Amino acid sequence: LQEAKSIILGHLPKPGERSAALSSSLGSVLAEKVVSTLDVPGFGRASMDGYAVISLDTIEAREDRPVSLRLAGSVPMGRRPDLQISPGEAAEVSTGSMMPDGADAVVMIEYSQFQDGQVLIRRPVYSGENVQAAGSDISFGEAVFFPGTPIAAREIGVLAALGREC
Repeated sequence: LQEAKSIILGHLPKPGERSAALSSSLGSVLAEKVVSTLDVPGFGRASMDGYAVISLDTIEAREDRPVSLRLAGSVPMGRRPDLQISPGEAAEVSTGSMMPDGADAVVMIEYSQFQDGQVLIRRPVYSGENVQAAGSDISFGEAVFFPGTPIAAREIGVLAALGREC
């Protein structure tokens, strides 16, 4: 048993043995534990197409009595919001869009209607509904990989998201 362990351990890289660029790390093996130094994503994001709102504004929304909110603008995918949501307002968002400041929920497009500069909300939402919080994929301080982990496409993607090299 000891001889078998020695042979196996002899084939594993030693900590600090060498660094590799992500682009050339496919097929390599990690030599050290990887702990996240940031949240991934680093922002709250919409998990549905619809409207980012303040959930309290939707409490009285019903199919037959929609709540009317002023459209404050939209948040393009891949861009930081340049608007803030105040009570009585909504912002159009797509799946994956960053949540604008002030908003705490997303009303799905199926439960809303845009009409004359107003968004009619036909269903209430609770705080956090249809929103993925910052760090929901990987949290700050989370151990992501351990020594001996083979580097494949998935690992390269995670390491890139963390801003790490191998």
